Amino acid sequence: MRNTLILIAIATTLVGCAKTAPMRHSYHYATHQSSELNGNLVSRPDATARLNLHVFEELYNSGKVDRAAGISEETALQKAELIKTANLGATQKKSFSNAPQAASSIEPGEAKDVMLWAEELRETYLDGYRGVQ
Repeated sequence: MRNTLILIAIATTLVGCAKTAPMRHSYHYATHQSSELNGNLVSRPDATARLNLHVFEELYNSGKVDRAAGISEETALQKAELIKTANLGATQKKSFSNAPQAASSIEPGEAKDVMLWAEELRETYLDGYRGVQ
């Protein structure tokens, strides 16, 4: 009887922990992005993951559609790299000042976040293509 209750408790816990690939990538980004922790900023990874989830789901579904359409693995990898490079360029911040050498700057933490974002989007698309749940 006691063993049965333990097995039921474990099974219930594991079912509640199951996350889809887009959820895992969104949560990984939210928990690994650099954030400034000071009195004016509170970081909530769960909320960030939830807000970004739709982007990851769209890319995952795009990968599934491409797989169903019969796109080759090589073409899928090229598309994944295109997704990554497009997001690297789109998220860079530009700042301008009177000094010519300061025409563009990205903080080291922001550069890490940009790379992490682009890589997670790339991997989400490939997970959809490969059928990773």
